[in-house]
Amino acid sequence: MQRKIVGHGHDVKIALFYFCLAAIFGVVLRLFPVVETQANYKFIVHTHSHIALLGWVYIALASLLYRCFIRTGTTDPTYLHIFWFTQLTLVGMLFTFPFQGYALFSIIFSTLFLFASYWFLAFFLKNQSPALKKTPGFEDLPFFVQRLN
Repeated sequence: MQRKIVGHGHDVKIALFYFCLAAIFGVVLRLFPVVETQANYKFIVHTHSHIALLGWVYIALASLLYRCFIRTGTTDPTYLHIFWFTQLTLVGMLFTFPFQGYALFSIIFSTLFLFASYWFLAFFLKNQSPALKKTPGFEDLPFFVQRLN
């Protein structure tokens, strides 16, 4: 049974929420020279960059790819599992990077995010229309994915 938990633009709204968080962390970084704080600058930089690229950009692009090439009306349960697992990894990074930088738990959440992104790639490739799979760019995709390793 397919459900609409992330439907109606909720995935895009969550991506925009990460954009706002990244902007807030960016403002905090700009305030470091003028406001004395106990926070570690490098840890905030790590948080800012991970939330900006993985939270905002990745979630926005993955949502766009799903909406343009896969979704057929209702939200696929597998996409929901991938989406919420990815959110878990991002929240984990959001609460570990500011306090410990690159250390055990932030690395665990970053690694889990990589697994989530590979899971999304496999889901994306598997759920393409037969017509799209026959296009030259799609036929060359395994060659390029193989070169990433």
